[in-house]
Amino acid sequence: MRGRHWLCVVLVAVFALLITVPVANAGTVIMIDTTSKSFLPSLLVESRQLCGSLPDGEQVTVYRLGQGWHPAFDQPLSALSRIALGQILSSTYAVKGRPDWVAALSTSESVARNSGRPRVFLFTSDVSAVSSTERYRGMSVLQLLKDEQLAPNDVRFFVRVIPKQNGEVDRENVKLLVESPEWSTLLSVPVAAVPTPTANVSPASGSKKLTTRSWFVPSLFAIAIIGLAVLVWILRRSGGVDQTGDLERMSRPVDAMRVGDDLLVNNVVHVVERLSSPGNSPAVLKEGGEVIVGDYYKARPSFSANGCYLALLQRNGILEVENRSGRSARIGGLELAPGHRQPVPLPYAELLVGAERLAVSRQTRANKDETTEIEDDKLEVLGHDRRSA
Repeated sequence: MRGRHWLCVVLVAVFALLITVPVANAGTVIMIDTTSKSFLPSLLVESRQLCGSLPDGEQVTVYRLGQGWHPAFDQPLSALSRIALGQILSSTYAVKGRPDWVAALSTSESVARNSGRPRVFLFTSDVSAVSSTERYRGMSVLQLLKDEQLAPNDVRFFVRVIPKQNGEVDRENVKLLVESPEWSTLLSVPVAAVPTPTANVSPASGSKKLTTRSWFVPSLFAIAIIGLAVLVWILRRSGGVDQTGDLERMSRPVDAMRVGDDLLVNNVVHVVERLSSPGNSPAVLKEGGEVIVGDYYKARPSFSANGCYLALLQRNGILEVENRSGRSARIGGLELAPGHRQPVPLPYAELLVGAERLAVSRQTRANKDETTEIEDDKLEVLGHDRRSA
């Protein structure tokens, strides 16, 4: 027994070292500026809409600028990983400071360029903020994007700025987005790119540029998975792992999944938005209320779904999804058959109604001394009590 415990300790240490190595390779890199408290909710809404327009299988890496250089998300998109990504975006909070754009650009291009279709999306509220790095001191992010070493021609860069600001970058592979785009249309537009030699840029002091050979990441990942599998097997044999899964938790009665005592249920709402229609206002589901979505005349939002529609209810701060139609729908990777109801005690979930994907996020109203209206650009999400003032 003593030897088994030492083996567990060693495996945990090895796995921790492997998963903390900051390496990543992706086709789509998303950089979210978290240094603006006022506009961060709007940036998160648009980044969520972008992710909803990306196809399953797309390798996505997300960084939160101002919160270190370890990726917050680095996985191929799937029904399950989209849930994890939604939870990460919903729990993102604002911090003080300003983004290091030199390190951000050099990191993003090195991570994205190993894909056959490298793309970088920058979400920010200020394109006029200047760099303090010695070589690029005084240059804004738009001026930095004119540098072919920082922004190579074979990588496409999209800068979504909120609120609207003037500026331009006269390069074919760089696009400034001052209005909310139709993401699916934007992603489908081909851009001719000219190969550029790999940039040799040193990030600002205290930052780390993420570079790796293409074979190194899958090798590390495989070793980490094997180590974790062995660890779980040993712990299960000794009775040390709770094997209750998310689907079992979702099947428990709603009363057993109440929101914590420190959060008033009446302050909890669920925000419903169509990922394929970023221009539409989201629907807000309050405690004791009901929202119908799908192919039904009373639905809000209403859309063609071959007769499929769902009723969304909130009871004790927890979302319940009821299929009142004669067509099957999905909650993430879980099928919801006609006539069935499913509690969803998660801070974020995606629904598939017909061919339409919807995002439902659990959020809280503002405090009493703030506005109580939930607007599209001022959503208060769980975890904002950790933000800097």
